[in-house]
Amino acid sequence: MTTVDRPRTGIVSPAVTLLDDAISRVATTPDLVAVEQLARWLADATASLIDELTAADAESRRTGEAVVLAEAASGHVMVVRRFPADQPTPIHGHGGWGAVVVLTGHGRYETWEPTRDGYARLVRVRELGPGDTLAWPNPPHDVHRQVGLADGATELTIFARHPYHTWAPQFQPAGDPLHPS
Repeated sequence: MTTVDRPRTGIVSPAVTLLDDAISRVATTPDLVAVEQLARWLADATASLIDELTAADAESRRTGEAVVLAEAASGHVMVVRRFPADQPTPIHGHGGWGAVVVLTGHGRYETWEPTRDGYARLVRVRELGPGDTLAWPNPPHDVHRQVGLADGATELTIFARHPYHTWAPQFQPAGDPLHPS
């Protein structure tokens, strides 16, 4: 994970301000409705970040990694990540809620439900495009997989916990992932 270069002028980055505003909009342990509302708010608020988002998207495309735009002392983090076409993530959780807005491209987002140690079943599939939002709640309902479609997808995400500083469980499909039992 990389961080976008910022001027060292002492001026607070718009991303830091946006993350602080986002955190103030949700409770310490928000329910799914609150996180969904945050994702919709985030979609409307991204105009203030156009320069940072453009730079972060370019960096994520170049490195294949997520780019941190802002971190909070509370552990919340805002990142931009490019999901290339036909390269699905593992089925995984993040140990906390997340709010997402698709910035560019198209992707498929799968929601999975843990069934037993190390296994999960597919419960929902959504295809998303620019401006679409999604959210996941706290565990155990944070399990998902995503993949960029033909043109890939770039997403802006606010995580309750830093994705690379938190243990994230991974799962295998239980039975046929296209026809869950």
